[in-house]
Amino acid sequence: MADFAPRTSTHRERQRGATLLLFTILVTLVLIPLLGLAIDGAVVFWVRAKLSAAVDAAALAAGRSINAYVTQPQNTGTAANVAQEWFAANYPSGWLGTSIVGGGPSVTVQPTQTMTQQVNVSASAVVPLYFMRLLGKSSITIGASAQSARRNLNMVLVLDRSGSMGPAPTGSDACPTMKTAAQNFVSMFTDGFDTLGLVTFSSTANTGPIDYAPTTHFKTGSPTLSSTIGNISCTGATSTAQALNVAYQSIKSTGLATALNVIVLFTDGQPNEVVESSWPVRTQSDTRNDFTSPFSSVSMSASTCNNGTTLSGGLTILGPPTSTGQTGGIYNTSQNVAINTSPGLISANNCKFAISGNKYVRQDVAYIPTTDVYGNSTNTGYKGAPNTFSSGPYAGQIRDDVQIPGVVAAAFNAADNQATTIRNDSTYTIVIYTIGLDGAPDVAIDSTFLERVANDPRSPIYDSTKPAGFYAYAANPSSLNQAFYEVASQVLRLSQ
Repeated sequence: MADFAPRTSTHRERQRGATLLLFTILVTLVLIPLLGLAIDGAVVFWVRAKLSAAVDAAALAAGRSINAYVTQPQNTGTAANVAQEWFAANYPSGWLGTSIVGGGPSVTVQPTQTMTQQVNVSASAVVPLYFMRLLGKSSITIGASAQSARRNLNMVLVLDRSGSMGPAPTGSDACPTMKTAAQNFVSMFTDGFDTLGLVTFSSTANTGPIDYAPTTHFKTGSPTLSSTIGNISCTGATSTAQALNVAYQSIKSTGLATALNVIVLFTDGQPNEVVESSWPVRTQSDTRNDFTSPFSSVSMSASTCNNGTTLSGGLTILGPPTSTGQTGGIYNTSQNVAINTSPGLISANNCKFAISGNKYVRQDVAYIPTTDVYGNSTNTGYKGAPNTFSSGPYAGQIRDDVQIPGVVAAAFNAADNQATTIRNDSTYTIVIYTIGLDGAPDVAIDSTFLERVANDPRSPIYDSTKPAGFYAYAANPSSLNQAFYEVASQVLRLSQ
């Protein structure tokens, strides 16, 4: 058996000393640098996050400040000043001992081919290192950049000024509140950058020029858009399809195909007027509803209009809509009127309505054609097929001697189809927003119809391949300001 010598205390002490030396070397060369790297890395990470947030804020603020209709050097100067202010507010000077290269962010403004002004903001910070100096690294430079773009807005505001918003008892007294809400709405947009115009409608919508031609100086021009809105009076019928068409033509006339093209439609009621360029004259007698209550069927002689008379204008209902009721016209929808008045009747040689009054129009007009003056279908759409004459020389044609199932249904269909035409325009890709005010004394607002017009995702016929709008509902006049604000928020969000 071999003999083993016992370990001495000196040997054990030497072993412990070697271990301690090894540990000391490990701490010095590995653990302390790792700890220093973690601390310095955390500082760098924190500075990078702070720098990125400051650059993002500066880019967004600078993008909102630019003006597409001044020179690029002017834009760059303004944007740079705004970016500097926002950057300084979010990244204090000397924060954590850092310094900004060049003293502040770099800002450039560049127009693009898509009707936007692009703002580029970048900044670099020198971050001091503490523990890593042991390894010969005293600082590190990090950078951050951000972009924002402000898209040109080309918007036409379409305001219903029909009699249902006029003085009580026939109206809701909502006209003054609507005007104030609309004025607040236009104040949310940028003069000199956004393009705004105005179309108002009652028994007509002015076609040329429109009530307020689109301009980028809607706040500083004379008159201003706000003052024009203040001159509105509410009276007359509701020619919705014509108003939408006028707004559509106005959008196209600007030629800004790549801008954010928007139509905002406000209404408190339902379409109740059809506009035609050539209403068919009743050249034959037939059986139809009489002119006055109880609107029973009577044998009615042919029109007294002179041969060759052309009836061009609007046919509407008179009074609250009923299944029968009076119809009226022909209103002159081709002649511009002041925004505090309604159009008069057209001149029509020897026609009954021109001699005896608008309610006698059903003696002169034979029926409602299947398309209106703008090519919109009147017998298909939201309300489906209106009532037609069941017999006589005009059998199968849409009746003009009844209100809800005839004139109103045709007017709904025409407006519905006009909205479809607008959102199907792939050149201008127009987004439609709608605002509906409830509480009119004659008829409730039709929210489903306004959702369809806007192509709101809540619409039963929502088409995800077309521009999606938004419908804002106001239960009463006191809710109007909020409804307009909701739409403004949607528009401004898209313009960013």
